[in-house]
Amino acid sequence: MFGKLLKYEFKATGKWYGILFTVLAIASILLGLMVSNITSGGTSLQNSDTFGIIYGFFSIIFFSACTALAISNLVITVRRFYQNIYGREGYLTWTLPANAHQIILSKMTMATIWYIASILGIIFSFIIMIAIVAIGSGVDFFQQFGVLLSYIPTVTWIQFLFYFILSSISGVLFLYLAISIGQLFQNHRVLMAFVSVFVLWIIFGTLGNAIYNANPFSYLINSIYSISYHGTPAIAFSYLAAYIYEIIKILLFYLGIYYITQTKLNLE
Repeated sequence: MFGKLLKYEFKATGKWYGILFTVLAIASILLGLMVSNITSGGTSLQNSDTFGIIYGFFSIIFFSACTALAISNLVITVRRFYQNIYGREGYLTWTLPANAHQIILSKMTMATIWYIASILGIIFSFIIMIAIVAIGSGVDFFQQFGVLLSYIPTVTWIQFLFYFILSSISGVLFLYLAISIGQLFQNHRVLMAFVSVFVLWIIFGTLGNAIYNANPFSYLINSIYSISYHGTPAIAFSYLAAYIYEIIKILLFYLGIYYITQTKLNLE
């Protein structure tokens, strides 16, 4: 049943994400081609007002597409969980021949995959744009990009990606838990869900700051710094505290969501 639930989730959201990814790809290609044409001397608009207008127009389209993807991902994640679990659609959801674990995990898996895909989509759109500009300027982009990546050992990338996956899962469950806490109140559920977000963010943000470098980017930066100044990557065990912290958050968030859906479920 889990597979059927997951298939339904992707079917319900796939078309919208497909449109967003397509728009983002087209926008990055168009902006890259426009900038490449200008920087390579293909036009004489560099110092004109027309250049500023055209460049600004394509830049707005590109960054609007990135913003739309990020915001849409958040809205879809929150909306689908709330409506399917605690909204009117919850009456149908909880009559399905599936247990609470399958329902929650299918939502979590779908949201996590789309979140990671959205982040990667934005990153790759920047890479595509930069690659087009570099190639148009006669720079061997792929060689230079390969040299840049070679400064970071494979094991460091693996550690970073593993942490990124864990933090993505905990981030999705964080939103789910805030929504679940909000529905415990008879009135103003949406408002209380927002309040829960800030309260949980303060609590776990404070705990995270108390743990050395408890975020994925700081670990990657530390590895680059270590390689640049010492010639060796950061020690693998330096990731252990962050791994444990994220796993604990995942377990706490998930158990909180499961407990509320099983004992405090209050459908609209």
